[in-house]
Amino acid sequence: MVSASVDAYLAPVAAALGVELVCSRLEYVDGKFTGHFAGSNCNGEQKVSALYEHFPELASASETGLRVEVYGNSSADYAMLELASANKDAHFNDFVPFTPAVRLKNLLRLLRIQQYLKNCFVFIPIFFAGRIFDLESLGRAAACFVVFCCIASFIYVLNDLQDIESDRQHPYKRFRPLAYGTMLPKVAVAVAVLLVLCGGLISYALSPLCALLALAYVLLNLAYVYYIKSIALFDICCVAIGFNLRVFAGAVACDIPISAWLVLMVFLLSMFLVTGKRWDDLSRTKAPKPTPATVTAPAPASTSTEADTAEPKVQLRRSLYGYNKDFALSTLTFLSAINTVCYILYTMDASVLARLNSPYLYMTALWVVLGNLRYLQNIFVFKQGFSPTKVLLHDRGLAFCLVGWLISMMAIIYF
Repeated sequence: MVSASVDAYLAPVAAALGVELVCSRLEYVDGKFTGHFAGSNCNGEQKVSALYEHFPELASASETGLRVEVYGNSSADYAMLELASANKDAHFNDFVPFTPAVRLKNLLRLLRIQQYLKNCFVFIPIFFAGRIFDLESLGRAAACFVVFCCIASFIYVLNDLQDIESDRQHPYKRFRPLAYGTMLPKVAVAVAVLLVLCGGLISYALSPLCALLALAYVLLNLAYVYYIKSIALFDICCVAIGFNLRVFAGAVACDIPISAWLVLMVFLLSMFLVTGKRWDDLSRTKAPKPTPATVTAPAPASTSTEADTAEPKVQLRRSLYGYNKDFALSTLTFLSAINTVCYILYTMDASVLARLNSPYLYMTALWVVLGNLRYLQNIFVFKQGFSPTKVLLHDRGLAFCLVGWLISMMAIIYF
């Protein structure tokens, strides 16, 4: 019997059943309970660790033919279920309490609604055009936002279906619904079809050109999921182009001409943020020395490495075999400099100043410089890199810079 409950309760039960007991144990000193555990709380992955200590032969179960059967009744038992030698998909799904609330939670996690923040790029054209308070333009941009939320979730579902097995070997991605077993693949496929249909219909209602841009985004990301994400450099370019497609779609939906400056800055900013995420991926794993073959072609699917720390083995994103931390840091510095210079040139462009009718646009460059420095500080000093979404959700320094830039730009454009 393996449980997170304490031995004071379970020892009599285990004795009556005639089974061995692995559980959380209370600490006693001189016969008195100290209020602490004697060791770790036997919960989640600690159950597996405690079981290995109690039965060392489990480490070679696959070689000796030792049969392992596991029954669990809570999400804390998933680590134990991974030990089961029988069909693990059946084990993962047999005990999950599929209440409406649990189904909704799993669905929202599958859709990755926290990533919808990226789709706010569709509002950039109306913001710079001075039409953010125009209800018709705002409504059309909001509809375009919904389109990209639908097709982005569609891509995330396809990506998770493609990577179920590799995600199960990852210390963080293994908790995604499909890899974790809390969502059936056939249900995920049905959700994906519904999402892409909704996105396509809404985009066509906005305009045929908007629908074409949405289709281009889908095709680009399908290429990314099934091939490009395995090729270094092309993978980050693909993600950056996706951000630009959002901006183009927002401009088309509201019939707004788009500036070359805007396209350049969005592309460079996206490249910068995605490279930071690659650095974070590399910092969590220890990639082998790349060769020209691994840079230009997908690495074998079975390749895996040890983490730098005591984390479990992780199957690397295959494109990471074309990167290392030094290259990622150099690329970040390079992109940060180009992005900053590009923005400063934008603030001094005569046509831009004439359109905005303000000589003070250059003052907003302060926030761009501070934001770039803050992101580099996270990488170089605090050794932290995040996805573009987590950057804004979890870093107060960068959020402060963004808010400061927004207030400054609104004051210049709208007042």
